[in-house]
Amino acid sequence: MRILHTIPFFLPAVQYGGPLQQIGMLAPRLVARGHTVRVVTSDLGIGPDLPRSQWIERDGYHVWYHPAPRLVGNMAPYWLPGVERPLQKALEDADIVQTHLAFTYVNTVLRRLSSECGVPYIYTPRSTLDPVRLQQRRFAKRAFKALFEADVVRGAAAIHCLNDAEVDHVVRYGGDRGRCRVIPNACALAERDDWPDAAAFHAATGVPHDRPMILYLGRLQSIKGLDLLVDAFARLRDRHADALLVVAGPDEGGGAIVRRHAARHRLGDAVRLVGTLKGDVKLAALRAADVFVLTSYSEGMPNAALESLAAGTPCVLTPACHLPSVERCGAGYVVRPDPVEIASALDRVLIEQRRPNPMRKGARDLAVAQFAPDPVVTRIEAVYAETVAEHR
Repeated sequence: MRILHTIPFFLPAVQYGGPLQQIGMLAPRLVARGHTVRVVTSDLGIGPDLPRSQWIERDGYHVWYHPAPRLVGNMAPYWLPGVERPLQKALEDADIVQTHLAFTYVNTVLRRLSSECGVPYIYTPRSTLDPVRLQQRRFAKRAFKALFEADVVRGAAAIHCLNDAEVDHVVRYGGDRGRCRVIPNACALAERDDWPDAAAFHAATGVPHDRPMILYLGRLQSIKGLDLLVDAFARLRDRHADALLVVAGPDEGGGAIVRRHAARHRLGDAVRLVGTLKGDVKLAALRAADVFVLTSYSEGMPNAALESLAAGTPCVLTPACHLPSVERCGAGYVVRPDPVEIASALDRVLIEQRRPNPMRKGARDLAVAQFAPDPVVTRIEAVYAETVAEHR
């Protein structure tokens, strides 16, 4: 099949989070199975070195980086004037399109052009229709829905949801439940057996290696529940006075929340903000942690949690992470977004880590069984084939 993806930003702009990394992981695997894959995106965050407005090969697939106007193109709906031309050319040579994220200018263009070219598209909101997220810039989103997004959802031949909760979000937004297909994110680290030593993280950051370590890794945003995390950690210190909370990731306003709550509880250097971790240092951090924590108010399916499971690190998550199997498989706990409950769960994991326990094995086994890339690619491939066959 000839597969086209559209997304408002793409690799190497890793600062935009999980969706683009999912495409970058799955596209080469689709190519290896004999498919042709293209991606139409913007040049947001990619740096000056990559060419614009031409097809560039990347790991066997091709990417078109369209110039985004700097004043209005760097925020939703990521306006890309002139993207119609390369998008139409790509559609003329495509069997199926998958569009990622809601409230984008490319979606509105794609809906019209795909109809004209007779190519079906799969709509993938990736948690952007979560009611919590819809409250952010809610008046602008309501207007965009009325003018554009409702038609985009209704026009989709299929809708890719990450979990059952997202199906409900799509239906509330006007989508057809019968068109929804639930396929989780994949985690490439589930295939990995050779991991860097935890010492690489400690050497790079100066974080002591002889103290219990709680790790948050992700973008520092208010929606990630960083206020809950620091408040829970303050309670935990009553029983684990030597514990450290390490907060890693690009700061998008959440760093101030961490510092404010840490100062309120007088936590001092027990809370360490270490910035963005990359490469082996990031992998070493996942291995160094005694527990990974994500107390988010809204998620699709968080890549960082999947990576932590793949590293064999137990997790403490909120229900918004949509990973109930973590608790069922003995790989951690899923608790309400409440500091008391979060602190209690962290306490239980840290106590378990003092003796040989199956939590690390449970985490690793869960990642391999449910989130390894190849089974996920097979399911996505089947949705592509089904959608193309029905359209024909």
